[in-house]
Amino acid sequence: MRAERDATTKACGKQNLLPNNRCAASSFSSIENVLKKKVLPSFNQLWYYEDKIAQYYLLKELKLPVIDTFISFSYEESINYINNCKYPFVSKITTGSGSLGVEIIKSRRKAERVVNKVFTSGYTTGYSYFKQKNYVYFQKYIDNCEYDLRVIVIGNKLFGYYRLTPKNDFRASGAGLVLKKEIPTKALDFAYTISKKLDTSFIAIDFLKDNSTNEFLINEISIFIQVDTDEQLHVDRKPGYYERVDDGVYNFVEGKYWIQELILEQFLKREYLNNKVQNHDN
Repeated sequence: MRAERDATTKACGKQNLLPNNRCAASSFSSIENVLKKKVLPSFNQLWYYEDKIAQYYLLKELKLPVIDTFISFSYEESINYINNCKYPFVSKITTGSGSLGVEIIKSRRKAERVVNKVFTSGYTTGYSYFKQKNYVYFQKYIDNCEYDLRVIVIGNKLFGYYRLTPKNDFRASGAGLVLKKEIPTKALDFAYTISKKLDTSFIAIDFLKDNSTNEFLINEISIFIQVDTDEQLHVDRKPGYYERVDDGVYNFVEGKYWIQELILEQFLKREYLNNKVQNHDN
């Protein structure tokens, strides 16, 4: 185990994978597959965390509606894209939160400057300890988005809230402008479907609404989010959660709940209680 750990650490350093989670995911995989221990989160939940590139390809493979995105590790391919694309678009780094490393690109001149920096010395990200280097992540700009909608799924319990975009900005994440009110049933069903396709007992999904199609699109998914209150959903100004009954059918359960406790409860039920029931039946 020590040799494997040392090799993983060495590989992470050589490939400049930090500060993302791939080294941690490798350790979790060893615990699960070598030691045969249950871990929370599991490797399958962790490997795409804070990795927008991995998330994009995973969600596309699952045929889930994500925002159109151009990803490339080639300078020539990136230059060809900015010569022919529609402006503006959004440039992002693969690892980041709170809108750090996210900016709108309004002209070819700006795009060329980003591409040239990325494929030479590295492009400044907002983080002092690393730069964006040797890849681009260019996302379609969704016009007139007044908010993003975060839906949190924990088994059959769903929470959520709206994050509003500040005036003269397009980025909701990190702005601190939160609105808690009813969530459309369509968004609840969509979030629940995503959790099932990912085979995860808990997930937070950030949606943007495309006003041209009136459809919700996945912007990002995460298993770790900032939680500083036991009120992650309000309906008629009352805290609680939606309990899923069936497609399009949800009951509102009033109360205050720390989602960390619910995540642990769901993990124990899924990994231990359900297995014991199945073994007993057999």
